[in-house]
Amino acid sequence: MIGTRDLVLFVVTLLFLVVAIGFTIVLKQTDTGEVESVAELTLSAGADVDSVEHTADIDRSARIAQLREKLAKGEGVIAYGEPVFESVDTRNATDTRDGTYMATRSLNQCAVTRPYTNAIATWPTASSVSIVTSEGARIVVAETEASDGNSSSTDTTTQTRTLLQLPLRPATGAVDSCIDNAVIGVALDGSLIRNDETWRFRGLAAQSIIGYARDGVPIYAAGVDESRLDACGGYDPGTGYRYHLRNDELFVLGCFAAPPQPFIE
Repeated sequence: MIGTRDLVLFVVTLLFLVVAIGFTIVLKQTDTGEVESVAELTLSAGADVDSVEHTADIDRSARIAQLREKLAKGEGVIAYGEPVFESVDTRNATDTRDGTYMATRSLNQCAVTRPYTNAIATWPTASSVSIVTSEGARIVVAETEASDGNSSSTDTTTQTRTLLQLPLRPATGAVDSCIDNAVIGVALDGSLIRNDETWRFRGLAAQSIIGYARDGVPIYAAGVDESRLDACGGYDPGTGYRYHLRNDELFVLGCFAAPPQPFIE
């Protein structure tokens, strides 16, 4: 049987525990209220940026503006991220025509192109096309044979048609011309050279001549130090300006170094 003394001691202990637990709960509620009150007071008073920039009601643009302001004052730490690679070739080359330092070589396509529909569609077979020099110009001509119209005669005449006239000494200068058509020149075999047909000339001997661009500048195969080539894809080795293909390029010319000549339609 539990004695009176033990019963009293048990009741006193139980009451002490109940009071202690209740006091703890009240104290936590009071502390939370004080913290919230202090936080509200700090925000309403416009306190330090570090405490404000992490609140949910500050948008991303405001945080960026705050960060820039801190960096301008010499505060904070600048962390450099991973490098960003662009799709454009960022190699630099020296333009040997005027001595300026050229930026990246990229395709300078004209906003408005010239179709030359009839000239390209009616371009004769390569075997009938030849490139001749006459009166200070390089002329691309086509020769065709035609009968004299007499059915009893076998006499034929040769007809010559001028397709393109190129300058022997192109006026290359500091101002480059954009690519106005997919056809940028004529090969030595008489075929047209399209700007995206670099694959045609991959197997040629290094620095062998391919043909002539429509501005009169000769085009050579790859095989030179590509860092010497300018934005258009050419340089002057001392014997005159010329274009060269690049091994890893998808187009022949980046631009024309001289004004391109139109097709004679």
